[in-house]
Amino acid sequence: MMWWADERALGLSGFRKRLTRAAGISSVILVCHPQTWTTVAWIARTAKKAVDARVDSGAVRVREDGLAEITLSGVQLAAIMHGLRTACKPDTYVAGWVNFADPHLAVARRAYLAMARTVEQVSSTHTGTVPPIVIDDRAPGSPS
Repeated sequence: MMWWADERALGLSGFRKRLTRAAGISSVILVCHPQTWTTVAWIARTAKKAVDARVDSGAVRVREDGLAEITLSGVQLAAIMHGLRTACKPDTYVAGWVNFADPHLAVARRAYLAMARTVEQVSSTHTGTVPPIVIDDRAPGSPS
């Protein structure tokens, strides 16, 4: 996405639609570095304390290449997306809102946008599998 598309994706207008779509997904796999997952989960829990974004440890598997695969339900995905977007763009006063540091905001923005791209590909009229959400930017031809 271009920077303006990223800003539009973080906007409130499509946010609720994405949460509704996310909530309808039975399950999706998030692939990222284990530390990225730890940070994403912490941001989501911290930014939106009223939303339960917990994931059981059994849903997290570390692959041979060192990346983690996290199995999320649609409800968990929607809760995490809500927390990440709240961290990036608090539209209204949120009691106890945390002013996150720039590195945490970068992780929140990157993770939310990756999730949003995947959620935008699904609809209730399509059948098949939900593509994984991958947070792993590498140069072409770089080692895993």
